[in-house]
Amino acid sequence: MARVLLLLFLAANAYADDLRIDYTRDSLTGTHIHYQQYLNGIRVVGGDRVETLTRDGKRETLDHLASAPRSALSAKATAPVGGEIVYLNMDGDARLASRVVVEEQPHRRYANYYDAETGALIRSEPLFFTAQGRVFDPNPVAKLNR
Repeated sequence: MARVLLLLFLAANAYADDLRIDYTRDSLTGTHIHYQQYLNGIRVVGGDRVETLTRDGKRETLDHLASAPRSALSAKATAPVGGEIVYLNMDGDARLASRVVVEEQPHRRYANYYDAETGALIRSEPLFFTAQGRVFDPNPVAKLNR
């Protein structure tokens, strides 16, 4: 029995080392703690956990964790110039990749993820938002005074 408890304790500590607190937010509903997942000391993009501690004492957890990579490829792969070695959460599986941020047009940066084994582009994510809106001059509420 003691051996089982020791193994569970060690497994829990090993698992806890893979999650690091990224940030904490307070809101009207409670406190939200965001954890970033790491495997072998390397950040997992898309691997996170959000815990919510509600005001009435309940704890809610939302996981998007990746399992350890299946391939025998080690983290010795090198990133392209200016790149960063990361794991990419691909439907729950961690895949070793290189993250390179590029800006082909002004104010339109993309994060490109390249496979560490083949160098093929896996995913490209925009790091910007676009939106449209209307501006009234003068403000209709101020003009009508109601």
